[in-house]
Amino acid sequence: MIRRDGSQSGGPEKSISYNGSISGEAMKKLGAFILSIAFATPAMAEHDGWHVYLGADVVESTFAVSEPAVIFTGDNEGRFRETNSTDSAFNRIRFGLELSDSVAVEAHYGLEDDSADAQQGTVAVEEYYGLYLVPKAEFFDVINLTFPIGFSQVTVAGTQSSRDADGVAYGMNAELALSNFVEIERWDVALVAGGMVYQQDKDTRLYGYNFGLRVDYGF
Repeated sequence: MIRRDGSQSGGPEKSISYNGSISGEAMKKLGAFILSIAFATPAMAEHDGWHVYLGADVVESTFAVSEPAVIFTGDNEGRFRETNSTDSAFNRIRFGLELSDSVAVEAHYGLEDDSADAQQGTVAVEEYYGLYLVPKAEFFDVINLTFPIGFSQVTVAGTQSSRDADGVAYGMNAELALSNFVEIERWDVALVAGGMVYQQDKDTRLYGYNFGLRVDYGF
């Protein structure tokens, strides 16, 4: 295996083969497909003006593989042999555009929070990208429920090697907006908590829960 520093690890090594089916070209096609569906929504005609939002979340996640195997090399790599799931954490930024009162599109970007630690059995989510169609619903006129569904790509790293994976992603968020308690016109702030499968294919899955803030602005 080629390590991150360019050297090769010695001796035979068992690993999970990754045969991801979602290429970069497929991601582009999915993006065009999501936008075409959203812009075809009849409710858009009733949605006045533009409404954008920016969210920031802390994500506590788990990276799981289909069977116990060495997927990362480095110090104490035997620790990774003992389990088929490892803890991780990353920070996520979301940019969204509401296309109607019931649907939005979101782009996600994530950066490493915790570094990899073989002794503790943790890995690092170095990068995360996602593109989502997000249906919405209201719960008792107080809490907004959102249901992102789309595709993502992640880079997960051990202490000396990394692995790229992509696949479907989906989840649910609950949002409690400040405008439920204070009269606000153009902008709003919401507390957000939820859970997602941030990436999934036949060999790997990155899942967990998130909490953070969302700032909305209409113009």
